[in-house]
Amino acid sequence: MKGKKARYCIICGKKEFRLLKSVGDYKIFECENCNLAYTDYSAVPSKERTEQTKILYSLVEYKREVQKHTIKFLKVLKLIKKYKKNGRLLDIGGGFGLFSKLALENSKFHVEIIEPNLEPYYVGKEDIKSHRIKLENFLATTKRKYDVVTLLDVLEHFEDPDEIIENLKRILKNKALIVVMLPNYKSIMAYLSKKWAWWMVEDHKYHFSTESINNLMLKHGLKKKKVTTYESSSDLKKNLDANFNDLPDPIRKISKLFILITFMFFYNILKRVLWGLNLGGLTIGVYMNDEKK
Repeated sequence: MKGKKARYCIICGKKEFRLLKSVGDYKIFECENCNLAYTDYSAVPSKERTEQTKILYSLVEYKREVQKHTIKFLKVLKLIKKYKKNGRLLDIGGGFGLFSKLALENSKFHVEIIEPNLEPYYVGKEDIKSHRIKLENFLATTKRKYDVVTLLDVLEHFEDPDEIIENLKRILKNKALIVVMLPNYKSIMAYLSKKWAWWMVEDHKYHFSTESINNLMLKHGLKKKKVTTYESSSDLKKNLDANFNDLPDPIRKISKLFILITFMFFYNILKRVLWGLNLGGLTIGVYMNDEKK
């Protein structure tokens, strides 16, 4: 599935792809059947991509936007608690550990985190068990079963999300939840932004729509409990700001003043309708492992 070899869609198994978009030297191809896309890395040397990826994740920048992330994660936690009130929660690819911290403080879950690359800044070692290994190694050695597994801004980073979901089922209890949050490339934000920030082609190997993540989970026998979309107004505004960057200064300021303010006014009135239509920038999905063990 690498380089210039013919590849198949991880959902439908077909090899019918079309060029969706070019972002610099990267090309994004979309399955013609599934609304699932992948990033082609064949034109970018791996060393160059590694260097580009290093600058994507900054604790300093994250801390500047911690309130925005907190609101988003509390929405996810509220959804989880509709179906599970307690038990073992495993936060995969937990980054700086903010969601794990919030889950510990605002629920009755016993929380663990897997994060092989970043330092889980927000995680207190005495309260949350931190696994500093790759997911593949963890799955090969653990004997634990979990009530909730979260993949928040994570699944799109894996080489093979299909294999990841299949392997994760081994550590799920019956009626356990898999919870995902990931960019929705079929969103209003992606359509309207000339430079949608969440393509993140340096590190996002796959690009999901709400439809395609639903179909991937269904393929593995996971029952959809709740799927919605969401985005913060600040993220939307930041992405739309880039549309005006190429205009000369006086025109750029006037255009932003009238067009952007007008758009944001109507967006704030209609946003919950748009999110319900799966047009928000982030997809949040809760799926249940409903098989007898």
